[in-house]
Amino acid sequence: MKFTTNELKEYVHMHPDHYLRPDKKSKGYVCPLCGSGTGKNGTGITTKDGIHFTCWRGCFSNADLLDIIGMIHNVDTYHDKLKATAQEYGVTLCKNKYGNH
Repeated sequence: MKFTTNELKEYVHMHPDHYLRPDKKSKGYVCPLCGSGTGKNGTGITTKDGIHFTCWRGCFSNADLLDIIGMIHNVDTYHDKLKATAQEYGVTLCKNKYGNH
């Protein structure tokens, strides 16, 4: 599949379960950084709006999936986060009608 930047962001926000796995209590997800959500309490990362996540162990708060994937891949720039996210989701970034990603 080929996505523009905006299409990729929308797709990722609609499909967090493609990258994240449910936590032990199925109320959130396992933190891909620290593994929180697999222990006896089962509390991993949660979201109220489906876009921004908080790790209750303190890895991050108010991070979206692009930010989280960027942390995993140790990249900081927006462009590198987009590339890493596209790779994780198995899609290709394509240029939009204005020639930008």
